[in-house]
Amino acid sequence: MQNFDVSESRPNIYQNWSEAEIDRLIDVVERSQNYETGKINWTSVQLLFPERTLQQCKSFYCNQIKPYIFRHGEDLSKENIKFTLTCYYYYITEKFPGDYEPLEVRVQRVLADQCWKDMIQAYENSFSSVNLSETQLSCNIKLMKGTRYMINFHNQNKDLIEQQLKTKAKIVKMGFEITKQNWKQFLKKFEKNKLEDILKKVEQQLRALKM
Repeated sequence: MQNFDVSESRPNIYQNWSEAEIDRLIDVVERSQNYETGKINWTSVQLLFPERTLQQCKSFYCNQIKPYIFRHGEDLSKENIKFTLTCYYYYITEKFPGDYEPLEVRVQRVLADQCWKDMIQAYENSFSSVNLSETQLSCNIKLMKGTRYMINFHNQNKDLIEQQLKTKAKIVKMGFEITKQNWKQFLKKFEKNKLEDILKKVEQQLRALKM
């Protein structure tokens, strides 16, 4: 999840919006956007912010949040790690047996259609790029929202997922709270050879960020 740090150097991003409201607005806008046309259903966005007018929601997002994200793409560096892991989390879930439906269906609904696959490819191609194009950065932001949705679902449904996994003796159990450490452990155990290069890249990023 991307958090906007309260900082004297970046005061204009808040404008009487709390961090929680900003996070929620970004999430709602992403879910209300038609990715084929790029249009955002601002009416549906405003319905979830009854204390704000439609124009307030639209103006704040378009004039403050979106430009901030594009100007400060480097601030997404911690999310880049999560994007990479999510790409491979989706890859892993594809390998599960068909009766692993509760989580798999939900993940696929968020990540698996063609536009998401295109975004994943665009992201992987630009992983080490410092100057991301607006299109690539937009792809990364959409991946971030899918990541947040998937992780929230996973952590809110741990009992259901655990029950499903208990019937799969051959599936590596990663634990039921997604953390940086158990992601690394899980990925290392799953088709290690295929993921070796990616893991090295992720670990380099982790060391660089001192996470």
